[in-house]
Amino acid sequence: MDEGMSAVRSGGLQATSGAETRAAAPLRFGFWGRLWLRIAMQGALIVGGIFLGYEVLERTVLEGTPLRTLHVLHAARGMGTAFLLGTWSFLHIRRARLDSDRHMQEDVVTLEARVKERTRELEEARAVAVLLEAQVRHQEKMAGLGVLAAGFAHDLGNPLASLSTELELLEGEGDAARFRESLDVLRRHVARMSRTLREMVDFARRRREEVADVSIASAVADSSRLVLHDPRWQRVKLVVDIPGDLAPVQMVEDHLVLVLVNLMINAADAMPDGGTLTVSGRRRGAFVDLAVRDTGHGMTPDVLAKVKAPLFTTKAGGRGTGLGLAVCDNVVQAIGGEMRISSAVGLGTEVTISLPAAVGVTDG
Repeated sequence: MDEGMSAVRSGGLQATSGAETRAAAPLRFGFWGRLWLRIAMQGALIVGGIFLGYEVLERTVLEGTPLRTLHVLHAARGMGTAFLLGTWSFLHIRRARLDSDRHMQEDVVTLEARVKERTRELEEARAVAVLLEAQVRHQEKMAGLGVLAAGFAHDLGNPLASLSTELELLEGEGDAARFRESLDVLRRHVARMSRTLREMVDFARRRREEVADVSIASAVADSSRLVLHDPRWQRVKLVVDIPGDLAPVQMVEDHLVLVLVNLMINAADAMPDGGTLTVSGRRRGAFVDLAVRDTGHGMTPDVLAKVKAPLFTTKAGGRGTGLGLAVCDNVVQAIGGEMRISSAVGLGTEVTISLPAAVGVTDG
């Protein structure tokens, strides 16, 4: 998108430069010099013609005219010539000014048309960029779902195995009480499978991009329910410290869940031998700070400096797209927030996202 905007700006500047060059052309000395030379020569011819005609007239028709009369005629000749020459010059200058204004107006119209065209192209580029960003977010969500797929399969496989065993035990069972007990077991397993599938589908589906007041506690609960299906979380202790009266944030709920799931998956990757993940939230002025802190292996300064760059990853091939943190950072910045990351080797990593609190809402 940045390249598209640069191209549009470049095109706009070129259009402006071209229009300014054309508009400035009448102001160059060459134009005015030629105009002056043409008017001066034509004026000289007019004056010369008038004076020559008067001399001929004076030597023929006016021969013998009293000297005082000739003086009056000389004065009239001078004033008439000056008036005629001034009028001639004015008309030429006015025509030049009108030509200049016409060219200027044409350039303005051309420039406006080019600006409208560049603006349309920019709007189209922005629309494409928004669509691509939505697709990248959805693909990152699918990548996260792929990481959690093994956990979902495990959580579905266990109830299925129990269902199969229970059904085998019911074959030929004639005890009504035993049959009712088995039915209760089957219902619980079916409910568990249904809940797991619903969580998976809710996370995977595309939701409407509507900005709303989003509860931090609710988003953290939804995200943790998803990642807890991952077997790695059996070795991770999750600590949630979200005040019940914490102000909601204003954003798309699906985006916040996506950010939290990404951060939690990264934390689990950083703690292969287990550890503690703490999710805490605090109000800070017009923002809500949401911190995700792990006790994993941490990052070196050079890795930390590049960690938010697109396509940068330290994970083994096939385990990371390198887009997770870049997408998270983009989501947070898009709503006027900020994502800060601090890390130390051997001590863990803390990611803090500052999100705008909902307008007109205060903590209870």
